[in-house]
Amino acid sequence: MEAGDAGGMVGAILTGTVMADVERFEIDNVSLTYRGSVQVEGGDQLVAIIKDIPAKELANELLAAAIAGAAGLPVPTAILAFAPRDTGIGVGCPLNDGSGGLVFASANVGGTSVRQFYKSSPSPGTEVLIAERLASWVDAGKLYGFDSWIANTDRNAGNLLFGGAGGIWLIDHARGFTGPAWIAADFDASGEYANLLANWLTPLLDVEKRSEMAKDVGDASDGWGRVMLDRLAEAAHVAALLDAGDREAVLTFLADRAAHVPRLASRALGFLA
Repeated sequence: MEAGDAGGMVGAILTGTVMADVERFEIDNVSLTYRGSVQVEGGDQLVAIIKDIPAKELANELLAAAIAGAAGLPVPTAILAFAPRDTGIGVGCPLNDGSGGLVFASANVGGTSVRQFYKSSPSPGTEVLIAERLASWVDAGKLYGFDSWIANTDRNAGNLLFGGAGGIWLIDHARGFTGPAWIAADFDASGEYANLLANWLTPLLDVEKRSEMAKDVGDASDGWGRVMLDRLAEAAHVAALLDAGDREAVLTFLADRAAHVPRLASRALGFLA
């Protein structure tokens, strides 16, 4: 998808209300995470994964989901949800009136994370299967570019899901934009922030496949201007979560960083050492 086509994706972030049927679960998750139902605008109810996280992490999740969706990368439907006080969640981003809090929810797409897939059968053969599946994924090169662009410091093997019918999903972006509690001074448009793909995925790929991926690393960021980023920030409800200074800082960072993505992503792929 070209950046100019992203307007059709601007409404991808939904709003909704968490229902009372939330259940805590833990599978390699760092944040307080729940399964439950969310009633979205229009009245539909979605089964969702719900994360109870601070405002800045919530903004990270929503902005990353909006950008990824507009770039054509596969992310579950994202929701900024109100959790009423009687649900017992919403403590990470409470509302001032005491009625509850805001949480991040995403449609439950099922699937198994790459890490879980390996844990279920830890062997060299499983590593080969993982490498083959990811190497044949049409968006693999774009993923390197996306993570380099948003300075995602946490694309570990638990943050990619293998879904049904060969699908692959990107999840968990609370530690994007240099980290979960960034400040404006953390942003360096040309900075080489840790790209964890270089640690666990790049070594699984042969040089021919990495070379092919390197051709696509700019696809997620090329041609994006500030106007489009502003639109996506609005769609992601960032103004409800970040003050004006932080909004300006993160959007300026993204706009200025786009030109550096091919170099940064190529380095993560093992080139330009």
